Amino acid sequence: GDKMKASLHKKLAKRSLKDGELRQTKASSMVAWTREGWAKGLWREDMNIEVEVLDFYRNIASVKVISYHYYEYLHLMKIKDRWVIINALYENRLKTDN
Repeated sequence: GDKMKASLHKKLAKRSLKDGELRQTKASSMVAWTREGWAKGLWREDMNIEVEVLDFYRNIASVKVISYHYYEYLHLMKIKDRWVIINALYENRLKTDN
Protein backbone atom coordinates (compact mmCIF):
# COMPACT_ATOMS: atom_id res chain seq x y z
CA GLY A 1 0.00 0.00 0.00
CA ASP A 2 2.78 2.44 0.84
CA LYS A 3 4.54 1.85 -2.48
CA MET A 4 1.27 2.33 -4.34
CA LYS A 5 0.57 5.55 -2.45
CA ALA A 6 4.07 6.86 -3.21
CA SER A 7 3.69 6.20 -6.95
CA LEU A 8 0.31 7.92 -7.43
CA HIS A 9 -0.63 11.58 -7.21
CA LYS A 10 -3.53 12.04 -4.81
CA LYS A 11 -5.57 13.60 -7.66
CA LEU A 12 -4.86 10.70 -10.03
CA ALA A 13 -7.36 10.20 -12.86
CA LYS A 14 -7.38 6.49 -13.77
CA ARG A 15 -9.93 5.69 -16.45
CA SER A 16 -11.18 2.82 -18.56
CA LEU A 17 -14.18 2.00 -20.69
CA LYS A 18 -16.52 -0.74 -19.48
CA ASP A 19 -19.74 -1.66 -21.25
CA GLY A 20 -19.64 1.64 -23.15
CA GLU A 21 -19.36 3.68 -19.94
CA LEU A 22 -16.39 5.69 -18.70
CA ARG A 23 -15.13 4.21 -15.45
CA GLN A 24 -12.92 6.24 -13.11
CA THR A 25 -10.84 5.01 -10.19
CA LYS A 26 -9.41 7.23 -7.45
CA ALA A 27 -5.88 6.95 -6.07
CA SER A 28 -7.28 6.42 -2.56
CA SER A 29 -9.27 3.40 -3.77
CA MET A 30 -6.21 1.88 -5.45
CA VAL A 31 -4.14 2.32 -2.27
CA ALA A 32 -6.89 0.77 -0.11
CA TRP A 33 -7.36 -2.20 -2.46
CA THR A 34 -3.60 -2.81 -2.51
CA ARG A 35 -3.44 -2.75 1.29
CA GLU A 36 -6.30 -5.26 1.38
CA GLY A 37 -4.29 -7.55 -0.90
CA TRP A 38 -6.66 -7.33 -3.87
CA ALA A 39 -3.97 -7.55 -6.57
CA LYS A 40 -1.91 -10.33 -4.96
CA GLY A 41 -3.61 -12.92 -7.16
CA LEU A 42 -2.66 -11.02 -10.32
CA TRP A 43 1.11 -11.30 -9.92
CA ARG A 44 3.01 -14.25 -11.36
CA GLU A 45 6.75 -14.83 -11.02
CA ASP A 46 7.16 -15.30 -14.78
CA MET A 47 5.03 -12.29 -15.68
CA ASN A 48 6.60 -10.00 -18.24
CA ILE A 49 5.88 -6.26 -17.98
CA GLU A 50 6.94 -4.00 -20.84
CA VAL A 51 7.50 -0.33 -20.03
CA GLU A 52 8.22 2.15 -22.81
CA VAL A 53 8.81 5.85 -22.28
CA LEU A 54 7.02 7.37 -25.26
CA ASP A 55 8.09 10.95 -24.63
CA PHE A 56 9.38 13.22 -21.90
CA TYR A 57 10.14 16.87 -21.43
CA ARG A 58 11.67 18.30 -18.26
CA ASN A 59 9.22 17.20 -15.55
CA ILE A 60 6.55 15.37 -17.57
CA ALA A 61 6.45 12.03 -19.37
CA SER A 62 4.14 9.70 -21.30
CA VAL A 63 4.65 5.98 -20.74
CA LYS A 64 3.14 2.83 -22.24
CA VAL A 65 2.88 -0.25 -20.00
CA ILE A 66 1.91 -3.69 -21.27
CA SER A 67 1.41 -6.51 -18.80
CA TYR A 68 -0.38 -9.82 -18.88
CA HIS A 69 -3.50 -8.16 -17.47
CA TYR A 70 -3.49 -4.56 -18.74
CA TYR A 71 -2.53 -2.26 -21.60
CA GLU A 72 -1.99 1.23 -20.17
CA TYR A 73 -0.97 4.73 -21.11
CA LEU A 74 0.34 6.78 -18.19
CA HIS A 75 1.19 10.44 -17.70
CA LEU A 76 3.81 11.09 -15.08
CA MET A 77 5.04 14.27 -13.47
CA LYS A 78 8.18 14.89 -11.45
CA ILE A 79 7.20 16.61 -8.22
CA LYS A 80 9.90 17.37 -5.64
CA ASP A 81 12.40 14.97 -7.26
CA ARG A 82 9.86 12.09 -7.36
CA TRP A 83 8.00 10.77 -10.40
CA VAL A 84 4.29 10.12 -9.78
CA ILE A 85 1.45 8.94 -12.01
CA ILE A 86 -1.13 11.65 -12.54
CA ASN A 87 -3.23 10.12 -15.36
CA ALA A 88 -3.83 6.53 -16.43
CA LEU A 89 -5.91 5.20 -19.31
CA TYR A 90 -6.13 1.43 -19.54
CA GLU A 91 -7.88 -1.60 -20.96
CA ASN A 92 -8.02 -5.14 -19.66
CA ARG A 93 -6.25 -7.55 -21.98
CA LEU A 94 -7.83 -10.75 -23.14
CA LYS A 95 -5.84 -13.92 -22.54
CA THR A 96 -5.70 -14.39 -26.30
CA ASP A 97 -3.89 -11.05 -26.84
CA ASN A 98 -0.17 -11.10 -27.51
